[in-house]
Amino acid sequence: MAPYRQLVVLKNQTGNIKSLLSEKRSVTLHLSRVEEDLNHLTSDLSALLKQVTRVSDDLQEVGVSTNISLSQGALLLESISNLLDNIQGKHQS
Repeated sequence: MAPYRQLVVLKNQTGNIKSLLSEKRSVTLHLSRVEEDLNHLTSDLSALLKQVTRVSDDLQEVGVSTNISLSQGALLLESISNLLDNIQGKHQS
């Protein structure tokens, strides 16, 4: 009877070990998937950072261009105002 009991104990232990190994494989697989997702996310964030940098550079160029346009517009308004003053001065004479 003792050998049979030992076989039953060994069988139960083997079942427990198989169960633990199966759980470990499942956790390992899950961690691999999480690591893969994290790698994709890191890659996506890197690409997004490059795009943000490009957009920021473009916005700076737009800001410079806008300032130039505003300066030219101010000069144009001043020229128009001077022209109107000259026309009114000649018209009144």
